[in-house]
Amino acid sequence: MSTEVYVTKLPECDVHKYERGTPGVEAVYDGKTIRGPWANMCEECFGTHGIGLGTGKGQKLIVGTAPERDRHAEVNEAARRGDIDAMLDAMGDGDPAEYL
Repeated sequence: MSTEVYVTKLPECDVHKYERGTPGVEAVYDGKTIRGPWANMCEECFGTHGIGLGTGKGQKLIVGTAPERDRHAEVNEAARRGDIDAMLDAMGDGDPAEYL
């Protein structure tokens, strides 16, 4: 899982909405909290309630469209590092022969 995810609109901060009673604050993170459950959080709440970014932790929310991946560059970089898993991830469902 990436540390970033692209969205069409930012949701409300769940901590402000449900815990503080101040809805309308935009969230910029979706992540696991120190209490266990996941929540959409603003910058301030992520700093106090979030556990970090990455798989099983959380993602930064970015409004817009994800940039196109340069899969050939990703495969070449993974091959240079000897990271087979990253190579397979970069290839996706593509034909490995396309990357040789």
